[in-house]
Amino acid sequence: MLLCFGVQSQNSAILDQYVEQALANNLIFKSINLQEAKQASKVDQAKKLWSPNVDFNASYLLAEGGRTLLFPIGDLFNPAYGTLNQLTGTEEFPTDLENVETQLTPNNFIDANLSVSKPLLNSAIKYNVKIQQALLQMSEVDRQEQRNELTFQVKQAYFNYIKAEQGLKILSQNLALLDDVLVFNKKLIKYDKATPDVISDVEYQISLLNSQVEGLKEQQVLSKILFNTLLYQDLEQDIEIDTALFTDQLRTPYNFKALTSQALAQRPEFKKLTLAGQVNTLNEKRIDESNQPTLGVRGAIGMQVQEFSFDDGGPLYTVGLNLGWKILDGGLRKKQLEEIQINKEENQIQTQIAQQQITLQVAQAYHNLRSLYTKLDAEEAAIRAARTSYEAIDKRYRNDRALLIELLTAQSRLTSSQLNKVLVGIDILIAEADLRRITYE
Repeated sequence: MLLCFGVQSQNSAILDQYVEQALANNLIFKSINLQEAKQASKVDQAKKLWSPNVDFNASYLLAEGGRTLLFPIGDLFNPAYGTLNQLTGTEEFPTDLENVETQLTPNNFIDANLSVSKPLLNSAIKYNVKIQQALLQMSEVDRQEQRNELTFQVKQAYFNYIKAEQGLKILSQNLALLDDVLVFNKKLIKYDKATPDVISDVEYQISLLNSQVEGLKEQQVLSKILFNTLLYQDLEQDIEIDTALFTDQLRTPYNFKALTSQALAQRPEFKKLTLAGQVNTLNEKRIDESNQPTLGVRGAIGMQVQEFSFDDGGPLYTVGLNLGWKILDGGLRKKQLEEIQINKEENQIQTQIAQQQITLQVAQAYHNLRSLYTKLDAEEAAIRAARTSYEAIDKRYRNDRALLIELLTAQSRLTSSQLNKVLVGIDILIAEADLRRITYE
């Protein structure tokens, strides 16, 4: 009646569905998805900086008072026109023109224009696009990391619930065995084949098992609460157990070097450090080229009219190039490049630290799994021996050829071995899930 646990028993449609439900409902995962979407928007914004900008600007001005401008029209033209009248012998040219004094700030004045501008050369825009793309890749790595971690948490909670569930089944089976012994002992007392103390011994063993049952029930309740919390569903929601997880399968001979290489290639820590190195390189190029000129083009069409006299003030056309060139920055660029170099060296150190930590994690998970394999073999052997011993003693006891203490000891040993195998078997499933979490298999 015992369940058999295999090593490659992680594939489960039911468990996969639970994982997807957790991913769909998890608030942290949703937040990371939003962060990734926000970064994707930043990439699009950076690309849009190359696009033409179209602006419309208009102003209407009323003014009175202030400084004035004097136009000496009379002083300039009256003498000249008088001379012309004398030469021509006519009075065709006016000689009574007055000097004009006008307000400096125009009154009742409209200034409107529609302009189009576009950058042609700008290294800051070019590298900003590449940096934002690298940061988007880093957001994708964050999402993969959270997905991997949440998947392991769901599997761990699921397996812990099953561990308590199967433990309760085994204890129930052994309680049934003790109940049979209790009934048999009562018959022995009835026919004066045993003394009443044999009943108290069995009842004591039953009370011990009942205590273990209560402990496993509490673990089961807590595991159920944790699991349902991860799935964001009602805490009392029933959990469906996939019996396909408990099948005898061949154990894969994991290779430590292969696992380590896979972890070093797949772990998000290295991907983030690699992307951080790319960002540092792009920043270095951006700063290095910040002293290069920038070039843009701009064109506009507009009008400038006074007193709504549109026939006199437009249209006005303008086309121009904008050139910018930073000649001297007081050594700022040099210091920024020094900071980038420090970031690169720090990135190399962090890479070495991550490599050591990940190698250690793989080693711990790998040897833990190997130890559990060995322990499972030992528990299976212990069960076979305990069952053989229990069956033999039980037969002898029923024929009044063995002591009760021998039977209880054999039964206790069988119970412990059965329960230990269940616990070790599920620990193997958890250890496998942990190894896959670490290596990103």
